[in-house]
Amino acid sequence: LLLVINQCTCYIIKYKSVLKINNQLNAKKYDLNDFINISINKPLGLSLEEVESDGNKGLYIEDIDEGNAKKTGKLYKGLLLISANGVDVKFASFDAVMDILVNAPIDKPLDLTFIDPRKVEKGPAIITVITPDKKEIIVNSLKGQNLRSVLLGSSIDLYSSKAKFTNCAGAGQCGTCVIRLSNDIDWETRSDYESKKLKKYDTSTRLSCLTTIEGDCIVEIQPEKTVS
Repeated sequence: LLLVINQCTCYIIKYKSVLKINNQLNAKKYDLNDFINISINKPLGLSLEEVESDGNKGLYIEDIDEGNAKKTGKLYKGLLLISANGVDVKFASFDAVMDILVNAPIDKPLDLTFIDPRKVEKGPAIITVITPDKKEIIVNSLKGQNLRSVLLGSSIDLYSSKAKFTNCAGAGQCGTCVIRLSNDIDWETRSDYESKKLKKYDTSTRLSCLTTIEGDCIVEIQPEKTVS
Protein backbone atom coordinates (compact mmCIF):
# COMPACT_ATOMS: atom_id res chain seq x y z
CA LEU A 1 0.00 0.00 0.00
CA LEU A 2 1.15 3.51 -0.80
CA LEU A 3 -0.26 6.50 1.00
CA VAL A 4 0.02 9.75 -0.93
CA ILE A 5 -0.67 12.90 1.06
CA ASN A 6 -1.00 16.02 -1.05
CA GLN A 7 -3.30 18.98 -1.57
CA CYS A 8 -5.07 18.28 1.72
CA THR A 9 -6.32 14.92 0.44
CA CYS A 10 -5.24 11.31 0.77
CA TYR A 11 -5.65 8.43 -1.60
CA ILE A 12 -4.40 4.86 -1.59
CA ILE A 13 -2.66 2.97 -4.36
CA LYS A 14 -2.78 -0.78 -3.79
CA TYR A 15 0.04 -2.91 -5.12
CA LYS A 16 2.33 -5.68 -4.00
CA SER A 17 5.05 -4.09 -1.92
CA VAL A 18 8.61 -5.21 -2.59
CA LEU A 19 10.87 -4.43 0.35
CA LYS A 20 14.29 -3.00 -0.11
CA ILE A 21 16.72 -4.46 2.38
CA ASN A 22 17.83 -1.05 3.62
CA ASN A 23 14.28 -0.30 4.74
CA GLN A 24 14.20 -3.30 7.06
CA LEU A 25 15.14 -2.72 10.65
CA ASN A 26 17.50 -5.26 12.15
CA ALA A 27 17.93 -3.24 15.33
CA LYS A 28 15.64 -0.81 17.05
CA LYS A 29 17.39 1.10 19.76
CA TYR A 30 16.12 4.61 19.13
CA ASP A 31 18.28 7.55 20.12
CA LEU A 32 16.50 10.86 20.68
CA ASN A 33 19.50 12.66 19.20
CA ASP A 34 18.80 10.98 15.86
CA PHE A 35 15.16 12.07 15.66
CA ILE A 36 14.12 14.42 12.86
CA ASN A 37 11.21 16.51 14.14
CA ILE A 38 9.06 18.70 11.92
CA SER A 39 5.81 20.60 12.42
CA ILE A 40 4.01 21.36 9.17
CA ASN A 41 0.57 22.10 7.78
CA LYS A 42 -1.15 20.30 4.94
CA PRO A 43 -0.54 19.82 2.05
CA LEU A 44 2.35 17.65 3.22
CA GLY A 45 3.52 16.44 -0.17
CA LEU A 46 4.68 13.06 1.14
CA SER A 47 4.31 9.58 -0.31
CA LEU A 48 4.47 6.99 2.46
CA GLU A 49 4.82 3.25 1.91
CA GLU A 50 4.49 0.30 4.25
CA VAL A 51 7.79 -1.06 5.54
CA GLU A 52 6.29 -4.52 5.21
CA SER A 53 3.31 -5.45 3.05
CA ASP A 54 0.21 -6.33 5.11
CA GLY A 55 2.13 -5.99 8.36
CA ASN A 56 2.21 -3.61 11.31
CA LYS A 57 5.74 -2.36 10.70
CA GLY A 58 5.08 1.33 10.16
CA LEU A 59 5.66 3.52 7.12
CA TYR A 60 8.63 5.15 5.43
CA ILE A 61 9.03 8.01 2.96
CA GLU A 62 8.81 6.60 -0.56
CA ASP A 63 8.89 9.99 -2.28
CA ILE A 64 8.70 13.72 -1.57
CA ASP A 65 6.56 15.88 -3.82
CA GLU A 66 5.98 19.61 -3.85
CA GLY A 67 4.55 20.64 -0.52
CA ASN A 68 5.35 21.75 2.98
CA ALA A 69 7.46 18.70 3.79
CA LYS A 70 9.90 19.53 1.03
CA LYS A 71 10.13 23.12 2.21
CA THR A 72 11.55 22.02 5.57
CA GLY A 73 14.73 20.78 3.89
CA LYS A 74 15.01 18.09 6.57
CA LEU A 75 13.39 15.08 4.94
CA TYR A 76 14.57 12.59 2.35
CA LYS A 77 13.54 9.24 0.91
CA GLY A 78 13.82 6.22 3.17
CA LEU A 79 13.18 7.95 6.49
CA LEU A 80 10.92 6.05 8.87
CA LEU A 81 7.90 7.75 10.39
CA ILE A 82 8.01 6.93 14.10
CA SER A 83 5.57 9.44 15.59
CA ALA A 84 2.57 11.42 14.34
CA ASN A 85 0.94 14.05 16.54
CA GLY A 86 2.43 12.42 19.62
CA VAL A 87 1.30 8.89 18.72
CA ASP A 88 3.98 6.19 18.45
CA VAL A 89 3.58 4.65 14.98
CA LYS A 90 6.78 2.62 14.72
CA PHE A 91 4.77 -0.60 14.60
CA ALA A 92 1.44 0.83 13.47
CA SER A 93 -0.63 -0.49 10.58
CA PHE A 94 -1.17 1.44 7.38
CA ASP A 95 -4.76 2.26 8.31
CA ALA A 96 -3.82 3.45 11.80
CA VAL A 97 -1.27 5.91 10.43
CA MET A 98 -3.63 7.06 7.71
CA ASP A 99 -6.36 7.81 10.26
CA ILE A 100 -4.04 10.11 12.18
CA LEU A 101 -2.81 11.97 9.11
CA VAL A 102 -6.13 12.28 7.29
CA ASN A 103 -8.11 13.35 10.35
CA ALA A 104 -5.61 15.96 11.48
CA PRO A 105 -7.07 19.51 11.29
CA ILE A 106 -6.14 21.41 8.16
CA ASP A 107 -5.64 24.66 10.06
CA LYS A 108 -3.20 23.18 12.58
CA PRO A 109 0.33 21.84 11.98
CA LEU A 110 1.08 18.13 12.15
CA ASP A 111 3.92 17.14 14.47
CA LEU A 112 5.88 14.38 12.74
CA THR A 113 9.02 12.56 13.84
CA PHE A 114 11.25 10.59 11.49
CA ILE A 115 14.49 8.67 11.80
CA ASP A 116 17.04 7.28 9.36
CA PRO A 117 16.93 3.45 9.61
CA ARG A 118 20.71 3.37 9.31
CA LYS A 119 20.89 5.10 12.69
CA VAL A 120 19.22 2.16 14.41
CA GLU A 121 20.50 -0.75 12.36
CA LYS A 122 24.11 -0.33 13.42
CA GLY A 123 26.10 0.63 16.47
CA PRO A 124 27.14 -0.81 19.83
CA ALA A 125 24.87 -2.72 22.19
CA ILE A 126 25.65 -3.67 25.77
CA ILE A 127 24.35 -7.01 27.03
CA THR A 128 24.08 -7.53 30.77
CA VAL A 129 24.26 -11.29 31.26
CA ILE A 130 22.81 -12.85 34.42
CA THR A 131 24.30 -16.29 35.03
CA PRO A 132 22.46 -19.15 36.83
CA ASP A 133 24.33 -18.26 40.04
CA LYS A 134 23.16 -14.62 39.68
CA LYS A 135 26.50 -13.13 38.66
CA GLU A 136 26.51 -10.23 36.20
CA ILE A 137 28.75 -10.24 33.13
CA ILE A 138 28.90 -7.32 30.70
CA VAL A 139 29.22 -8.31 27.05
CA ASN A 140 29.87 -5.73 24.34
CA SER A 141 28.23 -6.44 21.00
CA LEU A 142 26.89 -4.81 17.86
CA LYS A 143 23.28 -4.39 16.87
CA GLY A 144 22.34 -6.87 14.17
CA GLN A 145 24.50 -9.70 15.52
CA ASN A 146 23.09 -13.10 16.47
CA LEU A 147 22.62 -13.36 20.23
CA ARG A 148 23.69 -17.01 20.53
CA SER A 149 26.89 -16.40 18.58
CA VAL A 150 27.79 -13.39 20.72
CA LEU A 151 27.16 -15.23 24.00
CA LEU A 152 29.19 -18.28 23.00
CA GLY A 153 31.94 -16.07 21.57
CA SER A 154 32.14 -14.35 24.95
CA SER A 155 32.61 -17.70 26.75
CA ILE A 156 29.16 -17.58 28.34
CA ASP A 157 27.90 -20.98 29.53
CA LEU A 158 24.70 -20.83 27.51
CA TYR A 159 23.85 -24.52 27.78
CA SER A 160 23.30 -26.88 30.66
CA SER A 161 25.81 -29.70 31.07
CA LYS A 162 23.64 -32.13 29.12
CA ALA A 163 22.70 -29.68 26.36
CA LYS A 164 26.36 -28.92 25.63
CA PHE A 165 26.54 -32.31 23.91
CA THR A 166 22.99 -32.59 22.55
CA ASN A 167 22.20 -29.11 21.19
CA CYS A 168 21.41 -28.50 17.52
CA ALA A 169 24.30 -26.03 16.99
CA GLY A 170 22.03 -23.05 16.46
CA ALA A 171 19.59 -24.59 13.99
CA GLY A 172 16.58 -23.57 16.07
CA GLN A 173 15.40 -27.13 16.60
CA CYS A 174 16.37 -28.28 20.10
CA GLY A 175 15.20 -25.32 22.18
CA THR A 176 18.09 -25.64 24.63
CA CYS A 177 19.62 -22.20 23.99
CA VAL A 178 16.69 -20.57 25.78
CA ILE A 179 17.33 -17.25 27.55
CA ARG A 180 15.13 -14.74 29.34
CA LEU A 181 15.25 -11.30 27.75
CA SER A 182 14.41 -8.01 29.46
CA ASN A 183 14.98 -4.29 28.95
CA ASP A 184 14.36 -5.08 25.27
CA ILE A 185 12.53 -1.86 24.45
CA ASP A 186 11.20 -1.70 20.87
CA TRP A 187 12.56 -5.15 20.01
CA GLU A 188 10.65 -7.46 17.69
CA THR A 189 8.39 -9.84 19.58
CA ARG A 190 9.26 -13.51 19.45
CA SER A 191 7.88 -15.59 16.62
CA ASP A 192 5.04 -18.10 16.86
CA TYR A 193 7.64 -20.80 16.26
CA GLU A 194 9.59 -19.70 19.33
CA SER A 195 6.41 -19.57 21.40
CA LYS A 196 5.64 -23.18 20.50
CA LYS A 197 9.17 -24.34 21.28
CA LEU A 198 9.16 -22.47 24.59
CA LYS A 199 5.64 -23.26 25.80
CA LYS A 200 7.02 -24.48 29.15
CA TYR A 201 8.67 -21.09 29.77
CA ASP A 202 7.24 -17.62 30.35
CA THR A 203 6.66 -15.17 27.51
CA SER A 204 9.87 -13.20 28.14
CA THR A 205 12.03 -16.12 27.00
CA ARG A 206 13.60 -16.44 23.57
CA LEU A 207 15.69 -18.88 21.57
CA SER A 208 19.04 -17.11 21.45
CA CYS A 209 19.88 -18.75 18.12
CA LEU A 210 16.87 -17.02 16.52
CA THR A 211 17.33 -13.66 18.24
CA THR A 212 18.95 -10.64 16.63
CA ILE A 213 20.50 -8.11 18.99
CA GLU A 214 18.54 -4.88 18.67
CA GLY A 215 20.14 -2.77 21.38
CA ASP A 216 21.06 -2.83 25.06
CA CYS A 217 19.36 -5.64 26.97
CA ILE A 218 19.50 -7.96 29.95
CA VAL A 219 19.89 -11.68 29.26
CA GLU A 220 19.29 -14.35 31.89
CA ILE A 221 21.03 -17.62 31.10
CA GLN A 222 19.33 -21.00 31.60
CA PRO A 223 16.02 -19.68 32.97
CA GLU A 224 13.80 -22.06 34.87
CA LYS A 225 10.67 -23.55 33.32
CA THR A 226 7.32 -22.30 34.56
CA VAL A 227 5.51 -25.50 33.55
CA SER A 228 6.86 -28.93 34.40
